[in-house]
Amino acid sequence: MPPYDRRFQASRPNQLYTTDITYISCGSRFYYLSVIQDLYNNEVVAWHLSNRNDLSLVIKTLEHLCAQRDIKGAIPHSDQGFQYV
Repeated sequence: MPPYDRRFQASRPNQLYTTDITYISCGSRFYYLSVIQDLYNNEVVAWHLSNRNDLSLVIKTLEHLCAQRDIKGAIPHSDQGFQYV
């Protein structure tokens, strides 16, 4: 079994990340929030808000993360929605 197979707990920061996208309704408009969470302490370590739910939203969120942390060797987990393809 791989060392992190279905184990969503980290023993140190910057080891395992989870990411997801949700939408926020504001009047007749929708905004999309992409968030990356460090599973070590459940801290939100990067986020990005956009009026489009697309690959650019995911990339910008990852760019924010990479600008703040050394993620070498980290394992990301997502629901593998269409934005992550």
